Amino acid sequence: MQSFKNILQILGSSAKLYWFSGVLIGISAMIRLFEPKILQVTVDGVLNWFVTKEGDPAAEADSAAQLIYYLLPDLNTHSLSYLLLCLGGIYMVVAMLRAMTKFAGGVITTDATEKAIKGFRDRLFSHIQA
Repeated sequence: MQSFKNILQILGSSAKLYWFSGVLIGISAMIRLFEPKILQVTVDGVLNWFVTKEGDPAAEADSAAQLIYYLLPDLNTHSLSYLLLCLGGIYMVVAMLRAMTKFAGGVITTDATEKAIKGFRDRLFSHIQA
């Protein structure tokens, strides 16, 4: 426990930045879990429905897939190419959100690390010179 307190003391105000960075990287990981669901809806739902023209793929889908179906236009009234373009757009938006959160988390981590190292170095040199 004492070593954890020492680490927090060395980090100083940068500790909050590390926590925020960790939250952003965690959000990025959760967004990453949503990407395969879009591909599943594309193959198992939309393409399968256009081949068989039977049933409602949104009815037997889980909650994440139902959210994707909610964002799509009605399957009966649009062409396959339009639906695939919509799914591609949704995939690109999700991928961009994931990339932005991961990048922001990395930038914040780098900034916090540089500040912590500078603070530690300044304290070390002031101790040596005293």
